[in-house]
Amino acid sequence: MEKRRPILAAAVVVLSRGSVLLLKRREGNFSRWWECPGGAFEFGEGLAEAAARELREETGIRARKGDLAFAAFMESKSSKAHVVFAFFRTALGKRPKGIIHPEHSAAGGFPVGRLPGKTKPNNRRAIILALKERKGKR
Repeated sequence: MEKRRPILAAAVVVLSRGSVLLLKRREGNFSRWWECPGGAFEFGEGLAEAAARELREETGIRARKGDLAFAAFMESKSSKAHVVFAFFRTALGKRPKGIIHPEHSAAGGFPVGRLPGKTKPNNRRAIILALKERKGKR
């Protein structure tokens, strides 16, 4: 019997002028749902390092580890997968003009109070926690 293990992933809540950057997944689990940029760790990566790499790969946005602040751990379980996410947050002074990775069909900036209905639930919770954390740091 194959022993299944959780997947460790990193994601980034990108805040810019009251909006959050979301990407729409093209296919697979949660196809056509909006999510924060992110993905699975590569062997040997640290938390912030994986988040920075995923942000760069999926959007073209370059962030140093110091630009990323830890926001929350989230867990997603189903019969097919068990994923543990480390969410980080970062702020941009202007709207990003990044690339869209082929696994996504669209990108958009959404006011934090009006996220799309099909925003992945754990991403929605992480965005709320990232905003609370950011307000607490002021």
